[in-house]
This record gives sequence, structure tokens and C-alpha cells, in this order.
Amino acid sequence: MGCPASAGIGYQGSQEAVALGLPARRAIASLSTEIFPRTALSLEYRHDEDYGIADGGSGKSAGTFTTQLAVTF
Repeated sequence: MGCPASAGIGYQGSQEAVALGLPARRAIASLSTEIFPRTALSLEYRHDEDYGIADGGSGKSAGTFTTQLAVTF
């Protein structure tokens, strides 16, 4: 498309952070591109897996999709 763009992927994990409300595992994918001069559109998908019930968590997982429109001036 001829526009500046960036992409990223990430993985995070914790073993003893249930009291802080952090997930046991998190995977992230993101994409950002300039759609107009000084205007960027970013998309991010995040998948979290909570600690098991025996460890004080819910044992559930969740996905979150985030969109951001940023204008610099």
C-alpha cells in the first residue's frame, strides 16, 4: 500500500502473580499503519489464560481485540 507499517507478536507468562491480577499466559499480535499523514490505525489481538482454580485463578481464558486511531500534532 506504500504506507509505513509495523507488526509485532509477543508472549508473556507468570508463575506467581495471581494476586496481582495478571494472567498465567498471554499471547499478543499487533499491526499498525499510517492511513493519512500524521494519522495511524492500530489493531491488536490479545489472548489471556488465567491461573487454574487450584492456584487461585478462574481457570478460564479470554480474547480481547483493540483498535486505536491516533493523530499526532
